[in-house]
Amino acid sequence: DDNNSSINSRKNKSVFSKSFLTFKDSKGIDDSTRKSFADLAVGIKEYRLTLTGRQQSEFDCLWGLDSSGNFLTGSIGRNESFLRWWKPDKSLNVSSVVLLELQKVAEKVHHEWTTTLQRDGDVINEREQTQRLLHLFQCDLLPGLSGQILFDKGIRDHFSRSSSVSLRQKLFGYGVVCVANVVMLFYIFLFSLQQTKYRQTAWLQSFLLWLLTEVVFVSTIVVFVVQFVVPSVIMKDINKLKLKMTGILRDFQENDNFGDRRGFNAAQHLFASVQLAQQLPHLQVSKVIASFSTPWPRQSYQHVQNIQQSYNRGLSYALSSSVTGILLFLLNGFVNFPLV
Repeated sequence: DDNNSSINSRKNKSVFSKSFLTFKDSKGIDDSTRKSFADLAVGIKEYRLTLTGRQQSEFDCLWGLDSSGNFLTGSIGRNESFLRWWKPDKSLNVSSVVLLELQKVAEKVHHEWTTTLQRDGDVINEREQTQRLLHLFQCDLLPGLSGQILFDKGIRDHFSRSSSVSLRQKLFGYGVVCVANVVMLFYIFLFSLQQTKYRQTAWLQSFLLWLLTEVVFVSTIVVFVVQFVVPSVIMKDINKLKLKMTGILRDFQENDNFGDRRGFNAAQHLFASVQLAQQLPHLQVSKVIASFSTPWPRQSYQHVQNIQQSYNRGLSYALSSSVTGILLFLLNGFVNFPLV
């Protein structure tokens, strides 16, 4: 049985890896994600027809649907003219947000399969696979910031892996670090030439004071906040998640038809753990995760806005301004460089 499970795992690994070859060269949304989005939209419409009254209204609110069952597009905001100054209209395109989330889920599945569920080109042992799938399932059940905090906590504590690096990559990395250090030292040298001896001494003292503060105080506070304060914020959600996980396991053990659910299931599209569990059917925990079904999204799409493009523009502007300022300072240093 162990040999058969290993052979099945290798077959699933090769088939599953081939399906993600488009991620290496694709830019933006790939065809598989668009197909998943189309299937999701059809499933939402079909399931919505089975609801009536308040249930349908809640379903539309969470998925961001209009009266026809389509994703909302247009603008949102208050229609009252005297309130427009307080809350201006914002563009809304739920379909693009859902499509982007599906793309992120597909990339997460690909990343987990190639970096975490494999080691040196082979599938890791079943115990590690089980632990990783349970962790991803818990993160999927926790929406928004809570799920991201739990995911980052798991990476820091248990699932950080060191991948092998070739000698050429190491030499390239060392070269980049050395060149960067030389450029920064030259920058400091140009700065010191334009200052008096008193200012040079003051700068050195301030640098040593900063180094001591950074190592002793700042780093300690950062570790305390990241490792203890931030995870403690989601402890209430974690306790609720434990109760939910217990109910799911109890339902799986008591209900013989737990894995035979039919109909619309949003988890197959929005849960990375469910997609990974379907590729590892030999694990006992995969039967529980792959059979999990819910018609609800991980978060409400009623009040969402895609700000990725504006964020990218702001980030590129900030980086270009910083680089331009450094280049101008270096050029000024070369011009004012003393000849004697």
